[in-house]
Amino acid sequence: MKNLSKALNEGALKDVSPASYKFKIEVKPATGGPFIPITEVVDIYNQEDKSIEHKPGQVLLIDFWATWCPPCQAPMAHNQEMLEHHSERWGDKVRIIGISIDQGPEVVVKHV
Repeated sequence: MKNLSKALNEGALKDVSPASYKFKIEVKPATGGPFIPITEVVDIYNQEDKSIEHKPGQVLLIDFWATWCPPCQAPMAHNQEMLEHHSERWGDKVRIIGISIDQGPEVVVKHV
């Protein structure tokens, strides 16, 4: 996405509003493939870039959400409840990570 964004901002579409872009992304669920780390994720607690990596034997649930998305709020609350209720039993075997697609961490910190 970073390369696509750069190409759009510097290429033939540089003067076109990003709100007018339309993309179709197709995802085909599969098992057994390598997990590609998600990089440059800002940790809202310390404002540092982090990478999300999967550890073998660990369940990893990644919830993509946004502060401006009302349907996103209930699943986030459910994920938090699951963590609070099961954290002792799960230990480090389950991680639930929320990744906001908002433009910056400030709005996310205020919302959370």
